[in-house]
Amino acid sequence: VDDVAWEVGHFLHLALHGNPTILETFVAPIEEATFDGKELRELFPLVISRKRVYDAFRGYASSQRKKMFEPTGGVLAGERVWKFAVAYLRVLYHGAFLLESGQWHTQIENSDFLHLLRSIRGGNETLGAVVDEAAHLESNITRAYLGSAVQEEPQTEVVNYWLLGLRSRHWRR
Repeated sequence: VDDVAWEVGHFLHLALHGNPTILETFVAPIEEATFDGKELRELFPLVISRKRVYDAFRGYASSQRKKMFEPTGGVLAGERVWKFAVAYLRVLYHGAFLLESGQWHTQIENSDFLHLLRSIRGGNETLGAVVDEAAHLESNITRAYLGSAVQEEPQTEVVNYWLLGLRSRHWRR
């Protein structure tokens, strides 16, 4: 069971800045949601913005690339390289899809790409092949950014209004 929690105001702050992990949480499959949770998920198209998604997804990819080549935090060299490689490519893929469509699905629709990720995860690809694929995905996300119909700025006022309503509904005196 994946159990992660954020304070809702901080969660929305990160969402408004295009944080890939937070945006994925908006669209992750769930078994059931409260009324407030359903409303929160409906904010997804209001929190995304073209430039922030582009910058945040490329920044996350860069971080994963660095970890792929320079494992830190006590991780033995090579031990988690393939995890970082998959995350590196996956975030670029999802970022381009989000910028192209304004939507995000946690499932990877492209079966060839999914096959490649599974092969990488299994340690069956070279780091050179990962970098080559990343270069292709970098051009895809840039092209998607330049042609994106996703809003230029998030609708911060609407999101803040919703957050204030949520807090006032649950305020305990």
